[in-house]
Amino acid sequence: MRNPLFAVFFMLLLLAVTAVPSNAQFDKGQNYVGGRIGIGYYGSAFSFGADYEYGFADVGEYGPGRIGIGGTIDYWGWSDGSGDNYWSYSWVPIGVMAYYHLNLDNRKLDPFGGIGLGYEVVTATWHSSYGSLYNGSAGYSSGIYITGQVGVRYFFSPNLAAQARLGFGASLLSVGLDYKF
Repeated sequence: MRNPLFAVFFMLLLLAVTAVPSNAQFDKGQNYVGGRIGIGYYGSAFSFGADYEYGFADVGEYGPGRIGIGGTIDYWGWSDGSGDNYWSYSWVPIGVMAYYHLNLDNRKLDPFGGIGLGYEVVTATWHSSYGSLYNGSAGYSSGIYITGQVGVRYFFSPNLAAQARLGFGASLLSVGLDYKF
């Protein structure tokens, strides 16, 4: 299993086969923490990320769904150029998010959408046969960003869920696991 995405999908499939019945969905007063892998928003590079969310409001308090607040952090890097002369980039977006969770009869599914604001730390380094020289102005720079996501969690048990997200501003596409406590 050399491909990390294959390993994650295999693990999720194994969990689905051995899953116990659950009555889980997103709930007010609960914490959700997880890790994920995917594709970074810039450079189409392999990304790693983590997220946290707290169930802030229940059905009926602010509409027909549930509301959560939380944060995300991601990392990815890539190189651009050839031979001894190339740029290397690293990206670390850190953001706060507000999520809206749909209320479904099927408590194993938790579809959601979110919007957020964050700060991305971007590092660009020029490499050549003469050595490396830091340069933060290689077409990308650190700064404030806006992000949005849509996704879904599938609860295998009351406390463990697989998640998939599609978004902009941070990771483009990701899959992972969340733990509810």
